[in-house]
Amino acid sequence: MDTEEWKQYLKEVDEEADKEVRLKTKRGLVAGTEAFIKKLEKRLKRSLKCLGHGRPKKGS
Repeated sequence: MDTEEWKQYLKEVDEEADKEVRLKTKRGLVAGTEAFIKKLEKRLKRSLKCLGHGRPKKGS
């Protein structure tokens, strides 16, 4: 791939990927494949998944 092809590739917009990155960034989450996220969780020894909002209901 030459320089011009690379520039054109970078200009292309992937709406779905763009939407995911914006949402995850806004929430402070990791964007990536499930395998990538699991690898990070293992390395960091903590969960990177989004939990539900608010306090858990009584009895749950």
